[in-house]
Amino acid sequence: MSDPGLGARPVGNEVIVERSISVPVERAYSAWEDPAQVATWFTTRAEQDVRVGGRYANADGDSGEYLEVVPRERLRFTWEQPKAAPGSNVTVEFLPEAEDIVTVRITHNGLTADDVAGLQDGWDWALDSLKSFLETGTAIPYEDWQSRKEMGY
Repeated sequence: MSDPGLGARPVGNEVIVERSISVPVERAYSAWEDPAQVATWFTTRAEQDVRVGGRYANADGDSGEYLEVVPRERLRFTWEQPKAAPGSNVTVEFLPEAEDIVTVRITHNGLTADDVAGLQDGWDWALDSLKSFLETGTAIPYEDWQSRKEMGY
């Protein structure tokens, strides 16, 4: 069983982040697949065509192409954010622990050493926001998350 408080950890030039979330795997997967939900907990103006060869984009400048789509198990896509690690890849895994508990694990690889620190924070926030969104109905804005982190919460 994974530690629900596990933050991002660099592994060479990749970042691995995971959270245990108290929802069924289908609900966690839907929060990644549905652009309206992604636009609530992660970004704004999310556009997604979740199929191999399909593309995604959002108002933050994130974009890429889906390389692998295994419903309720795994999404793998390119990361073409020009300000942070363009040309890298992200894998999101949905690992059921029990009927109503899933671990969501993000592995972002192909990073430069300079990209690792910023993406540790970014993905750490993203999974905290996803967890809050799924368990309470309220996402965590990045600025609020950053303030809490600086205050030691």
